[in-house]
Amino acid sequence: LLYPKNIDVETENNTRLNQLPGSPILYRAQDTGPSQHLSKPSSWTNAPEVLALKLNAQVMLLRNLDIQQSL
Repeated sequence: LLYPKNIDVETENNTRLNQLPGSPILYRAQDTGPSQHLSKPSSWTNAPEVLALKLNAQVMLLRNLDIQQSL
């Protein structure tokens, strides 16, 4: 599926997450780096500050985390 607006993507993601059994686990972002970048993280990423996941939820990385491990 392809959506033109982020709000439509969020709605689809939440709908699919709610279809999975179980309770979501919440993960809060822990950003590190130069303070000028941390003051406005939404200006350089669309990653949420709090991420809700359930077992078997599909995820997509927005940034390379560890190239050696292909993340």
